[in-house]
Amino acid sequence: MSNLRVEGYDDIVFWQEDGIGVIVIKSSAESRARIRFFEEIIMALTAAATDENVRAVAITGMNRNFLKEVVYPDENSIKFRENLTRLASAYLSLIYTMEKNVYTLLNGDSTDIGMEIALSGDVVIASASASLGYSRNWKFCCGGSLTSLRFPALEISQATAGKNCDIVFQSDTFLDESKKFIQRDYGYSRFLMRRRRMDNLRIALLEEKEEFLRSA
Repeated sequence: MSNLRVEGYDDIVFWQEDGIGVIVIKSSAESRARIRFFEEIIMALTAAATDENVRAVAITGMNRNFLKEVVYPDENSIKFRENLTRLASAYLSLIYTMEKNVYTLLNGDSTDIGMEIALSGDVVIASASASLGYSRNWKFCCGGSLTSLRFPALEISQATAGKNCDIVFQSDTFLDESKKFIQRDYGYSRFLMRRRRMDNLRIALLEEKEEFLRSA
């Protein structure tokens, strides 16, 4: 996985750079992504998990947009929500079993489902210009009811280390500083702490699915 991977991917970009498997969600200018990105991110994580050249995985967004919303306009609300919870469960189950550190690099606003994906990472690194958190009426569907316990702030607010993310870097040096941090962090087996933190994942996902589908 030494070069840019484009075959089979339409909604993410995937490559290996200096030991880091980089997954970029191709979010729009409005920070939206099609539901297919979940299928592709699962494919990319599976490849990264078995590639001996990949020491860690970083998930980020396009340009200065991370993710706010997942869309699938061709499906009705119930079918869309069923697919979303199914794919979210598959994604988190894979994250749980990954024996490599996973970092989420929030290069832009990360709200609602974007925040749930952000919190699936072992270390959440945010740009100083990003806003993070959940809308007032948001219903968890991607493990957020469990992973959100790691930070005290749930409402949408400016990225603040210890409040809604682990680390904040300035926007103009964000990617370079994030890469340096990840490479310094290789020696920590953060996936072990992830498994402890996500110990009740199965129950959380079942409860979220029931509530999320009921709210359609």
